[in-house]
Amino acid sequence: MNTITAQNVRNNLDEFSGEAAGVAHRALDTTRETADKALDSAHEGVSTLREKIPSALGDKAAELERVARAGVERARAGYARAREQVDAASQRTVAYVREEPVRAVLIAAASGAVLAGALGWMARSRRS
Repeated sequence: MNTITAQNVRNNLDEFSGEAAGVAHRALDTTRETADKALDSAHEGVSTLREKIPSALGDKAAELERVARAGVERARAGYARAREQVDAASQRTVAYVREEPVRAVLIAAASGAVLAGALGWMARSRRS
C-alpha cells in the first residue's frame, strides 16, 4: 500500500519544484536566445541601413546636382538668346536713326511726351 507521509509529500514537492525550476530555466534560456537573435537581426538591419543610406543620399545628391546644372545651362542659353535679340533690336534702331534721323527724333519726342503725360496722370491719380 501506498501511504502518504509527510516525508513523501516533501520529497514530491522537492522533486516537483526542481522540475519546475528546470522548466523555468529552460524557458529563460530560450527567451534569452530568442531575444539575442532578435537583437542581432536588428543590429544587422541597422548596419545595412547605415551602409545603404549614404549611397542612396549620394545618388539623390548627384541627381539634384544634375538637375541644377541643367537649369543653370537653360538659364544661360535663355540669357544668350535674350542678349542676341536686344543686340539685334539695338542695331535695327541705330540703322533706322541713321536712315531717318528727323523721323526718329520726332518719334522719340512724341514717345517722351506720351510717357511724361502718363506719369503725370498716374501721380495725380495717386494724390486723389
